[in-house]
Amino acid sequence: MKIQNLDYRFVLVDAYKALGLNEMDLAVLLVCDNILKEQPMLITADVLALKMTYDVKTLDEELVTLLNKGYLSYDSKGKTIITSIQPTLEKIASYVARQFIKESKITIDEEKEKEIENIYSKSESSLGRT
Repeated sequence: MKIQNLDYRFVLVDAYKALGLNEMDLAVLLVCDNILKEQPMLITADVLALKMTYDVKTLDEELVTLLNKGYLSYDSKGKTIITSIQPTLEKIASYVARQFIKESKITIDEEKEKEIENIYSKSESSLGRT
């Protein structure tokens, strides 16, 4: 599964709680994603403060939190350091894969249960007893 085939913003908004995020984490990640779509750059609290209502100190603490949680990283592009949301995309892809496996297992379990009921039903009718 490729993250490009997935509307990761929808999944992020839909599953942020399951991913261990709160509303502020979500807002900062979405704003970072939006900024990085325009131009890869180092996102600082000052940059975020231009687009958000939180103060610089709060945003700085939030950036550190997201780095520590593994949702943001800093990558070097030549001599420039840029912020990356790639760890977030990887966590989203992993979450979607786990959900898919879980849903598939439930479907398989339901199919097995129907097969077992069918076997019992056939056995009961052929033997004439329960």
